[in-house]
Amino acid sequence: MFSWFIIALLLSSVYCSLKVEQKVEKGEATVCFKFEPKYYYLKDYVEILKFTMNLLERSNKQSVRKNMLEMKHEIYKALAKPKRDCKSYYDMGIRKDGIYRLSPKGATPFHAYCDMKNGGWTVIQRRKYGDVPFDRKWVAYAEGFGNLDGDHWLGNRQIHQLTKEKPSQISFEFIMASDHANATAIYNGFYIDDEGAQFRMHVKPNAKYNKAIKKYIKNNGFYYHNNMKFSAVDRDNDRNRGNCASSSGYWYDNCLLFAYINGDFTSMFIHDSIKSYIIRSEIKVRRRI
Repeated sequence: MFSWFIIALLLSSVYCSLKVEQKVEKGEATVCFKFEPKYYYLKDYVEILKFTMNLLERSNKQSVRKNMLEMKHEIYKALAKPKRDCKSYYDMGIRKDGIYRLSPKGATPFHAYCDMKNGGWTVIQRRKYGDVPFDRKWVAYAEGFGNLDGDHWLGNRQIHQLTKEKPSQISFEFIMASDHANATAIYNGFYIDDEGAQFRMHVKPNAKYNKAIKKYIKNNGFYYHNNMKFSAVDRDNDRNRGNCASSSGYWYDNCLLFAYINGDFTSMFIHDSIKSYIIRSEIKVRRRI
């Protein structure tokens, strides 16, 4: 029978290996420990999960339990079939932020970053580092681009799949340049049509603003863009004579906008009533609770 030291050593080795993606050579077994279901054999981890659960029940040390719980969540996430959205994983009890595999009804599964600590939001846009250019063409915005762990646009096709069955909440979170305040606006009834309808966007006027953003929102906010088709560098669907999307994709109306967040990273701003610069942007969606 293994001693606790040997078991701990083995678990430590397994846990560390789970963090490293193994290079797969042609002709070899497709095994990957990065927890992307298309790369690894789930059966290999069933016994590990059972063993981990048993250790959790027997362990009294808080540090050991914490590490084992984290390992359990990682393995459970990998073993589980891809869920409809991040909210579905949240409802299962998972609380760890990260990249999850999603499978909305009728859609090809895809990966997205899930904000689990705040209730199971699916991130559809993030500008934090400025290392990903957003002056992209229609196809790029349709398919998505960037790094899910960093700056990215999830993809209009994926956003459509996430919101087509049931209108969602959409959350805008900005870090203001002036005082680094976290400004948040949440709207209801958000969804976008499919590509045939030019990813036309729909949202309700009612919104919830936190204190930091209220002073900047005097008009309709994001609702100003309601019922607008998506525009990109090579696809002009706005109401202006020129192309409002000459440097960024968005649901432009007449070039006026709630927030300029897909253009030059060094010039992002809110412009509902008072033009105020922002240094970070994140947009998330979630099914209504």
